Amino acid sequence: DLKFIKLFFVWFEGRRGAGGRSAALSQTVMVYYTKIAQENEKGCGISTIEVSVIGFPKFFTPNNDGYNDTWQIKGVSDTFYPTSLIYIFDRFGKLLTQIDPKSDGWNGFFNGKMLPATDYWFSAQLIDENGTIREKKGHFSLITR
Repeated sequence: DLKFIKLFFVWFEGRRGAGGRSAALSQTVMVYYTKIAQENEKGCGISTIEVSVIGFPKFFTPNNDGYNDTWQIKGVSDTFYPTSLIYIFDRFGKLLTQIDPKSDGWNGFFNGKMLPATDYWFSAQLIDENGTIREKKGHFSLITR
């Protein structure tokens, strides 16, 4: 019977890390993968588990400045939810695109044309390695300046 007395967090930024230059336009979601390690009261028996923090950005700014140019769920990778289904809709419920969870994300284009600055909706089915599905729906803004 182990009694865990220490909990270590080792943080490192994921491949699609949060970015942004302006505090007014910064995302509210920080994206990190972490390893959690626990040890028993005798200082041995360390066990680790790797987890992912999943984030859904509130906006993106497809202006090719290198910051928030595409919209993509944060924290999805080859290790975490690699077969997830992510759909983007307009305000009328029209399906605009399906995003590959391992891609850079949606760039704001539909049929070769940039869509207007407004809110868009997403539906994400996060599918883990056991086939368990966690569904999340929400919205985000496409911002142009």
